[in-house]
Amino acid sequence: MEYTILSLRKNPKILGLFLKGQEYQPSVSRVDFFNQAIEHALSSQSNWKNLSGVTLDYPKVDASTPQFFQLKVDKNKWNRIVDEIKNSFYPPLKRTTAPYAVKLVLTSYLQYLSNIQKGYKENAADHHMDEAKTRETELSKPEMAKILCEMMLTDECKEIREIRKLMLDWRNDTNGNDNKRIQKEQ
Repeated sequence: MEYTILSLRKNPKILGLFLKGQEYQPSVSRVDFFNQAIEHALSSQSNWKNLSGVTLDYPKVDASTPQFFQLKVDKNKWNRIVDEIKNSFYPPLKRTTAPYAVKLVLTSYLQYLSNIQKGYKENAADHHMDEAKTRETELSKPEMAKILCEMMLTDECKEIREIRKLMLDWRNDTNGNDNKRIQKEQ
């Protein structure tokens, strides 16, 4: 595998995008994060022309940022990305600067990570809603006993009278059935 080094001057947008990426993957280096972004871009067939108009919110970059930084990338993959970017415009671009291509690749990957996170939050919310619906329609026996005790300790209410009647009916039916069963066994 042959590598190429991309040297980028201080660019607040690109550095801001890298900082935004650290929100999703805090323990990953810039180089590794960017290489993951390249892998995603190659596998997802990003629409580079549409991405060129996308603006993402990113953290402000402070003055202590480096004047330039370098990214070590797979040369063949990088060249494929650059060619895709050039050819996604009409007429095709004659050349693409490294900062422009890096910005598009990072934007594509950050959108992907954001969508994954939103999808996870939506799925988690759906899961909680399902649990709440289940909780509304199902009661375990210990929960029923707890609620019944709470109801009995509160003021006498219509529901307690109904429950008392159901319990008396059940007890009488059960005792009657037990007596019939005992008589049959003898």
